[in-house]
Amino acid sequence: MPFIVYSKTDPLSLNSAAFIRDEFGFEHIGTLNGFKHYRFENIDMIEINSKLVETDFLDTTIDTDLIIFLSRHKSGADIKSFTVHSEGNWSGENKLGGRPRELSFAAPVEMAGILWRMNSLSHEGIDVVYEATHHGPYLKTPSLFAEFGGNDETLLEKAGSEAVAKAVMRFFADKKEGEITFDKIAIGIGGMHYSKRFTKLALEGKYAFSHIMPKYFLQDYEMLEQAATRSNRAPEIAVMEWKSINREIRDRIIKKLNAIGMDYAKI
Repeated sequence: MPFIVYSKTDPLSLNSAAFIRDEFGFEHIGTLNGFKHYRFENIDMIEINSKLVETDFLDTTIDTDLIIFLSRHKSGADIKSFTVHSEGNWSGENKLGGRPRELSFAAPVEMAGILWRMNSLSHEGIDVVYEATHHGPYLKTPSLFAEFGGNDETLLEKAGSEAVAKAVMRFFADKKEGEITFDKIAIGIGGMHYSKRFTKLALEGKYAFSHIMPKYFLQDYEMLEQAATRSNRAPEIAVMEWKSINREIRDRIIKKLNAIGMDYAKI
C-alpha cells in the first residue's frame, strides 16, 4: 500500500495534501504512530510535523513499498518548475538531511510516471524536469519527491500545489489500467542539477531514471555501486552526458561500470 507524506512545515505540501483530501475523498481514519492518517481505497496519507528531509524514521514508522513526498521546490534562479527526484547525498556532506555518502532507495518507474503527468498538466513558462539525486531523508523504502516551486511568490500559487496533487493521483488512477512502459531503467551520469536531457529521454519513454549523479559529484564515482543496487527496479544501463564529463573521469567511471557489470550509453 503506497503512502503519500506531507509536512506541516511546508505550505505547498499542506496545500497539495488538502486538495487531495478534498477532491479525492481521503478519509481521516485516526493516527498512525502519532501522525494524522488518511486513506482512500488502497492509498494512505500521513501528516508529519518535521521537515520532509528529516524523515529517516519513516522506515520504521509505516509499512509500505512506496513513499511519495509532496514538497515545495526552491529555485535559486527563481525558475518556476515541476520537479521529481530521488534522495541521497553523493558527497560527505548532509546539510539537508540523510546520511553522508548514502543513497536512498529509488522508485524509477513511479517517478517517471509522475513526471509524465506533470508534463501533461504544465503549460508554457513552467519547466518540468528531473533534479539530480540530492538531500534526505535516508530511506530503505523506495521513495521520491514530487515538487512545484520557484521563488517565494511562486510557492504560494494554488494552481501549482494542486497540479502536483493531480499528477500523483493520476499516476495511481492510470496504474490500474497498466503501468507506462520504458525501454530501460537507467542511472543518469553527468550534466547539471536540472537535467533536461534525461527528462526528454524519460518523456519519450526511453529511460526511467533511478538516481542521477550530476557532473560536480563525478569524483565520487565509487558511489555508482550504490546507485546500481538502491532501487526497487534494478538499473540496466548507465546513460552518460558524454561531453559534460572530462576524459580522465570518464575512463574511471567506465572502469567502475565494468566492475559492477553495467553497460553504458552516450548522449
